[in-house]
Amino acid sequence: MATSTSDTASHLPGLPSEVLQMIFKEVFKGLHLDCKYSPVSSITRITYPSSIIVSKQYLAEAMAAVLQEATIDLGRQKFNQARGLPYSFPGFQNVQHIKAPLWHHTLPGAALAAVKAAPRLLTLTLTLEYPFWLWHSSGSWKFASGSFGSNAAQLVLETKGVEVFKSKFQSFLSHKLQPFWRDIIREWSQRHEAFQICMAADLTAQTTDLKSFHLSTAIFSTRTGALALMPGKDNVNPVKDKPEFVVPLDPSFFRGLIGGYVN
Repeated sequence: MATSTSDTASHLPGLPSEVLQMIFKEVFKGLHLDCKYSPVSSITRITYPSSIIVSKQYLAEAMAAVLQEATIDLGRQKFNQARGLPYSFPGFQNVQHIKAPLWHHTLPGAALAAVKAAPRLLTLTLTLEYPFWLWHSSGSWKFASGSFGSNAAQLVLETKGVEVFKSKFQSFLSHKLQPFWRDIIREWSQRHEAFQICMAADLTAQTTDLKSFHLSTAIFSTRTGALALMPGKDNVNPVKDKPEFVVPLDPSFFRGLIGGYVN
């Protein structure tokens, strides 16, 4: 990332702004930026890579593209409100993608404050810290290579495993997301669903000898109303950047789930 950005910077002089923005959007696509929270002031600032702080001119030109393309990760920080001060997220006005963990020390109020500070938000990704376990005895998956006792193996996610996970995920949505989900959904509804909420969780294959393998990463989207299951590290499917399964949730289930929050 730093090398390609430095190379780009050396060729900046004389390029039209429109061309620069096209270049920057390609360079910064998929970039993840961390934040740093101050428990003294309750201020959270975006940590920009040193590679874009080449010059004032470069920084000014690059900043718009960075905030459009990069995902700002709130991370595993202790968001303890300092002396009752409200959370502050300067620099989030043009942020379009935010990622926040559902568990650990990311308080619901901090994540909600970050969303409110980002009026141009397009995607909010909520990550689950703990995986969903699928046991071999349930018929949810099978070995393609390796066996019980292996430290390395390739696995196949079975259709039954997809159904088992769907049931577990719907149960999670129904019972485990208060109050975080409620407040985020209300903000989403008040903005007329202008941004997409995604929820990402790992599916882990568990064996009887307590070995575990990464089967899939599931991503739920409010825009599609479906779960996209992306092949994990230990999944035999070699195509890791496309869904192996797409599992629609019943629209009435989702709307019924959020109805009590938005009415």
